Amino acid sequence: MSSSTVVRDIPSISFGRSLLQDLYSSAPLASTFLPTTSSISDSNGSGSVPTQDPTAPAGALTEGDTLNSTTAGKILLPSPTSEDIARHFSLIHPLKYSQPHQPLPSPFSPPLNGLTITAYNAGHTVGGTIWHIQHGMESIVYAVDWNQARENVIAGAAWFGSSGANRTDVIEQLRKPTALVCSAKGGDKFAPGGGRKKRDDLLLDMIRSCIARKGTVLLPTDTSARVLELAYVLEHAWREAADGPDGENSLKNANLYLAGKKVHGTMRLARSMLEWMDESIVREFEGGDGGESLGAGRSSGAASGQQSKGTPGQTSDKKSAGPHKGLGPFTFRHLKIIERKTKLENILRSEGPKVIIASDTSLDWGFSKEILRHVAKALKIW
Repeated sequence: MSSSTVVRDIPSISFGRSLLQDLYSSAPLASTFLPTTSSISDSNGSGSVPTQDPTAPAGALTEGDTLNSTTAGKILLPSPTSEDIARHFSLIHPLKYSQPHQPLPSPFSPPLNGLTITAYNAGHTVGGTIWHIQHGMESIVYAVDWNQARENVIAGAAWFGSSGANRTDVIEQLRKPTALVCSAKGGDKFAPGGGRKKRDDLLLDMIRSCIARKGTVLLPTDTSARVLELAYVLEHAWREAADGPDGENSLKNANLYLAGKKVHGTMRLARSMLEWMDESIVREFEGGDGGESLGAGRSSGAASGQQSKGTPGQTSDKKSAGPHKGLGPFTFRHLKIIERKTKLENILRSEGPKVIIASDTSLDWGFSKEILRHVAKALKIW
């Protein structure tokens, strides 16, 4: 990074740092490297290092291996610390949406001749980006992952302009590029009829069905992206259940948890980056207790480039009503945060229905893997 400039929007820098810190604190072997050559001479010129079975877990040696721990320590790269990760991410140049940026050429690159890059909201995560690259008369739009639908936390992609715009045409900056770089990601998925509310209701119905049988619900998710949408939806569902008549909502009888090694940091970042989210989140924040400062970026266009909002019937007043009035969008009354494995184990051993949001979606590492193992053992299928 010292010889070239890396640019990214502010949420991607912050949440990306949180993701890597969670990954390496949960699965240190994620950073290790084992050679694939048939043998490597040891420091005395004798002995061999066996190849690793590609199907074996990272760091595992095949049967018959005689590699001693001293030699192994020379092969495996050390895991980066949280400080190492933070230091590398601090070298990234932060951008705001709709802010043109002319990167400086690296020592080994040709002159850039006024090349300009601009970030626009991609709508799939907080800080997700559609890139516009302008070089002379050439215009390139890089949009390999974007979401047009408006969600609870995230506004839709910025194809049709900024907040408050009422357009049917793509904005000038993204219109008729020389080249459009896209992908078919998500092309095989279809949103359920009824929009976001129907999607959320289907999820809550499945959760109610499980906890009505005193079960444990595991919702594997990422560390710092889609987890914000899940945490927001479930916290507000529990608020509505608590405000309703006694006995009419099974959610009242279940505990709600969010498990991850760096969850506190992720949610602290979320409360400081509300200006990058849907405008309904900002209204809810302003109508609540205020929480943490929105930051200085809002007035300078940090959230510019978001899709037009104002879906009928979607206001923050309803969610702020009742005993929970005054709570911000990420001020949790019902969702409990877990960062220690011992605390998670105690919760899993406890009786009663529970819903746990945990990283990671792959189930290969993190608390989601531990929860899945516990549930499978309880059902005697592990």
